[in-house]
Amino acid sequence: MKDKGSRLRLPVGIFLVAATLAAGTIGCGAEKQTVETETKKVTNVEVGSSRQGSILQETNLTGHVQALKKAEIYPRVAGRVAEVLVREGDKVRQGQVLVHLEDSTQRSNFESAKAALAQAEAALVQAKASHFSAETAVEQAHENLGITDVSAAMEVQKARQGVIQAQASLASAQATYDDALYNMHRQQDLFAKDAVSSYDREQAELRERTSFQQLTSAKSALQAAKETLRIAEANQRQVAIRTGDVKVSQATARQALASIQQAEATLQAAQAAYHAAAKDLEDMSIKSPIDGTITSRNVEIGNALVASGETPILSVVDNSTLEMVAPIDEKFAPYVKTGADLKVNTSMAEGVPAQILEVVPASDPSSHTIKVRLRIPNEKGLLVDGTYAEARLPIQRLEGVIVPRTAVNMAVGEVYVVAYDGDPQGGTAKKYPVTMTYGNASEALVTGIDPGLTVVTSGGIDLLDGQALRVAQKDGKK
Repeated sequence: MKDKGSRLRLPVGIFLVAATLAAGTIGCGAEKQTVETETKKVTNVEVGSSRQGSILQETNLTGHVQALKKAEIYPRVAGRVAEVLVREGDKVRQGQVLVHLEDSTQRSNFESAKAALAQAEAALVQAKASHFSAETAVEQAHENLGITDVSAAMEVQKARQGVIQAQASLASAQATYDDALYNMHRQQDLFAKDAVSSYDREQAELRERTSFQQLTSAKSALQAAKETLRIAEANQRQVAIRTGDVKVSQATARQALASIQQAEATLQAAQAAYHAAAKDLEDMSIKSPIDGTITSRNVEIGNALVASGETPILSVVDNSTLEMVAPIDEKFAPYVKTGADLKVNTSMAEGVPAQILEVVPASDPSSHTIKVRLRIPNEKGLLVDGTYAEARLPIQRLEGVIVPRTAVNMAVGEVYVVAYDGDPQGGTAKKYPVTMTYGNASEALVTGIDPGLTVVTSGGIDLLDGQALRVAQKDGKK
């Protein structure tokens, strides 16, 4: 007789299969329930719309700002630093002394060369003065030798005639003045009695002044004529000049000329020594070659410097005008306009005005880019040399369907927008695959949808087709 318990036993295999089937049934039901729950859950979303329009295509220009003028300063001569007059950040002018080297030896040499130069210059001046006097003596001797009794007598006669003419002119001027003076007094008396106009009186006074000036000139001319006569008569008495006087003066002139040549040679040597000494002394003061700002200092008092060392002792940068060279895709070359105004943005400042200076007419075959050079006036000092910068370069306007940039979702292997189908109180999600042909920070140009579509602008990447949606109120109300 079989035990009752043996009738209740089932094969183990059958039990496992049954358990597995039951678990599978329960699992499928749970998954279906999760999908249904996700679909029925209402999600608040923000929306926008697609529209037909245009969007400005731009491209980035990036690069490092470079100063047009900058200089690394090296000592031209060896020496020990006596004084450093600037620190990093100091503004300097072209020619300003930045560093003094010990220059006691050079200064002593310069003072000696300066004194020797002054002495040589004075010697040359004296030699030229002596030569001028000698040449004048030669000319005078020739002139005196060439005068004859006849010519001297003619000069005297001519001078006497000049005196006679001057005396006649003086007499005429005196008469004219006397008449003008009398007439002026008469007109003044008549004017006082209201017998003539002020104009008549003023004309009489003017005539008196004019005739007085003419009288004064005539007196001066007579004195000059008398002096000419005196000289002519003196020359007439000095007609006979010995020929030996001419020869002596000529010999003196030749000797003076030789002295000039010797003084000039001495002066040239003194000038060369002076300039060399001045250059040596000048080199002991290291100056700025440009206007700008000290950006690095590698020198201290007491340092022993060598001529043209490997490391610059100072660096000066003029940030007043900057440039930036940036690569762009060569396909954009036709759209780059020389002289176009842009805005440059850096970590130091935004919206700094810039201008396209030129397009470098060559393409890099490895990157297929060309270079654009920007000029950046920097009068306010907003930027500094070496700063990383970027600018947006307008290319062209593109036409098509435009959506808010945040409506475009990008997942692995797909780009899409989620449409909102319904009214603000309730609707469902529907995904539309799109191709984004261009986008900026706020908008995107897409293909694959039509204008007038309401699209989700936030959280669209987490939505499923058919998911319940509701438009979120901007004031926080649902």
